[in-house]
Amino acid sequence: MTEAEWLNGADPQAMLEHVRGTASHRKLRLFAAACCRQVWRFLGHEDSRQGVIVAERYADGLASERERQAAAAAIPRCYSYGDEDPTDPGNVDTFATEAVACALFADNDCPPITTYATTCAIAAAHASANAAAYAASVSVAGNQDAAARVADRVYAAALRQRVSLVRDLFGNPFRAVAFDAVWLTPEVVRLARAAYDERAFDQMPDLAEALDRAGCTHQEIQRHCRQPGEHVRGCWVVDLILGQQ
Repeated sequence: MTEAEWLNGADPQAMLEHVRGTASHRKLRLFAAACCRQVWRFLGHEDSRQGVIVAERYADGLASERERQAAAAAIPRCYSYGDEDPTDPGNVDTFATEAVACALFADNDCPPITTYATTCAIAAAHASANAAAYAASVSVAGNQDAAARVADRVYAAALRQRVSLVRDLFGNPFRAVAFDAVWLTPEVVRLARAAYDERAFDQMPDLAEALDRAGCTHQEIQRHCRQPGEHVRGCWVVDLILGQQ
């Protein structure tokens, strides 16, 4: 993959394959959880929603291995497979829940694949996009051809949104950013911590201003904080400030 393909591509799988072997399990798990958050309203079981929360907490060392195992064990009970008819509403929860299962991967799952975490992140992207696609297509009851066209269109759009998530978490792997410790003023750290802990990502422009006052005029950092796109836990700028990997 080239830098131009990373910056302009529309395939999250290709991008995640590019960072396979270098991305941390934490980042990949947070990406999978962010995909689940995209289809939160389609998670029809409390076990599924709790699974996302546990996955996020586990990524940051706040949930135990026992909690992760319990959450993962609860997920299969949520599955309700349909026949992949684009008008079958059962498929919506099926794929949304599959994304949650992907976010709850174990660090030692599938030993032959040392980069299994990347495989799970890719699967979460596709499963959550499928959930969104089926949620849109079930409204076209009685016309499978029309429903399939709707599903294809929404699926493609959902994958493009997952690409935005990849860029938010991993930045530009072709250009490493050196973060100067002098930029870590109390205001900068406070805003970054609020963004992460409280999901206060609407304050990212304020973070950009605080960084500017601290002397940070780095173009990529400033652009990312000010861009209108979505930010999630694991955002590369916030992680830089908080010293997360």
